[in-house]
Amino acid sequence: MAEEIEPTPIRKTLELQCRKVQDREPLKTLANGLMIVRCKKHEPIDLANLSRKQVVLRTSKVFGSKFASDWNLVNYVEWIESRLEELGWTTATGPATDIQHFVSPIGIARGNAVHTIMLRSDGRFVHAYPDEDAYE
Repeated sequence: MAEEIEPTPIRKTLELQCRKVQDREPLKTLANGLMIVRCKKHEPIDLANLSRKQVVLRTSKVFGSKFASDWNLVNYVEWIESRLEELGWTTATGPATDIQHFVSPIGIARGNAVHTIMLRSDGRFVHAYPDEDAYE
């Protein structure tokens, strides 16, 4: 992310609350009707003890690209909410996609650091994930 956010007690509590949410369930319902959903498939994992081959496999299309470790659930929700506001998306927008590029790597896909986030909405549910940088 662009800036490191110091984990305050409130942010730690919010993160714990988010962690209780099941996969594909809403982390937050916005006033505009859109719901930001949890996608465990794309959450950060510890890659430290994995071989290169294992990293490629664990970040493949099957297992999903992974956000960098500083993209905890609170940061994920805040970023999506901010981006949705910038885009002006609501449930009336319908299915939509947004591609956002970053200077620094935001995650890993197919074993490679990536700088791109794909934001997707089906008109009601919204999620984001690191995507390969083929869109540049």
